[in-house]
Amino acid sequence: MNAAPVIHVTVGTAGHIDHGKTALVKLLTGCDTDRLPEEKARGMTIDLGFATCALPDGRRVGIVDVPGHERFIHNMVAGVTGIDVVLLVVAADDGVMPQTIEHFHIVRLLGVQRGLVAITKSDLVEPARLGEVEQQVRDLAAGSFLENAPMLPVSSKTGAGFDAFYDAFASVVAATAERRAEGPFRMNIERAFVLKGHGVIVSGIPRSGGVRVGDTLELLPGGGLKKIRSLQVYGADADEARAGECVALRLSDLDREEAGRGRVLAAPDYFRPARFFNARFQHLPNAGAALKPRTAIRFHVGTSDVPGHLLLPSLASLPPGAESYVQIQLAEPVIAAPGDPFVARALSPARTLGGGYIVGADEQRIRRSRGDWIGAREEEDQSFRDPAAALLHALRSAGTTPLKTAEAAHRALVSEDAARTDLARLVQDGRAVQVGDRYAAADVLEKLGQDLAAALSRLHQAQPKSAGFTRAELLRLVTADPALADLALKNLADAGRIELQHLPERILSSRI
Repeated sequence: MNAAPVIHVTVGTAGHIDHGKTALVKLLTGCDTDRLPEEKARGMTIDLGFATCALPDGRRVGIVDVPGHERFIHNMVAGVTGIDVVLLVVAADDGVMPQTIEHFHIVRLLGVQRGLVAITKSDLVEPARLGEVEQQVRDLAAGSFLENAPMLPVSSKTGAGFDAFYDAFASVVAATAERRAEGPFRMNIERAFVLKGHGVIVSGIPRSGGVRVGDTLELLPGGGLKKIRSLQVYGADADEARAGECVALRLSDLDREEAGRGRVLAAPDYFRPARFFNARFQHLPNAGAALKPRTAIRFHVGTSDVPGHLLLPSLASLPPGAESYVQIQLAEPVIAAPGDPFVARALSPARTLGGGYIVGADEQRIRRSRGDWIGAREEEDQSFRDPAAALLHALRSAGTTPLKTAEAAHRALVSEDAARTDLARLVQDGRAVQVGDRYAAADVLEKLGQDLAAALSRLHQAQPKSAGFTRAELLRLVTADPALADLALKNLADAGRIELQHLPERILSSRI
């Protein structure tokens, strides 16, 4: 077992079939990531392979080797979802090929920001050809995160150029920010298998949080609670694991059939399956015709791969190269959180249309733009980037039903400790109010006061001789939590707009 320290960064390969991705990974790691008999027979990667590479400082970094064949693009997307650095592999004899281009677009759409390029099979061509291929890659990467990335020739067969390539590889990894283990634990299952004597093992790269042996996780969608019996990090036994590591978990009461790719293991009560997601979407410039509302797609998020439709609530069409907020309608529920990157592909012929990131789940299909739909999405988009903003958005979304700390934390996808601190700060700043052990947004409270005052005015107009009205009578006109309504009424009374007597039994309000 390897107990060397691990850097919390994951590298993923990308590139056309038979361009030497697996051979280069083997040179870096000493590990052959083609593990399936079918892969050995074909000499091509079909599913994902995992290995670690030693860096000059002794730390190890995880590498995901993905398939290059177009027929296995769903496996490629599943692997790239969890990476921080891309190793784009282009063979010197072939140059840039169709899957080179599609893989490049996919990693860019999935938000990868660092990488380098290996021009493999350099022993097969003359120096002039290397220059031609380098220019092809530069043209492809122009204006992207790979525009000024290191690009080095290397031969996995002879080893020529490997030292310079390895130094560049190590430098890029070292300069990449490690993934932080914040928020509730969540891991997209990339692989599930039976290990003799141990039962079912699931593996993946956690997107957030951390876990320890003995913790209980929720299998989603709908798989119930599972206890961690043991775990490994990059093949070594460990007591704990965290975001940015390649993790294998042995869980209690787990069947192979319920733990396939596309399922999610998460901290209990934080994540809910959904069929409708609001998202920011970019239509690729080279994707062809403009997209129409309800375009049929294959939706890839995390390790899930499901059919659905792309809806355009505020647009008649979306031309190539354009960006907009859209809604995704899926045939079956999946787990996704705000900020999760996704890719949308056409069904026939299969090709990548574009991608982007989730801004939030929705409960229903938007048939037409309701009010300021784009404005609401912009607010939703900003909220998940900051824990306090996410909490405030959760309070606003709850409306006139105040939330306890735990529920607000779960909706905002932050820890309860962080929620407790940020909620107190929101109250101190005047952006939230505390109602007993619950919280509500201050602007929701203000709007509730306006609605109650208007309702009270209507009651007086309908019954001008009445001396006053009960809270229950008011709440038949305005839906609100009684305790929050009491606070709103007290604020109205403090402002001299109403007179309260014997709250909450009777309001006995003076006319406004």
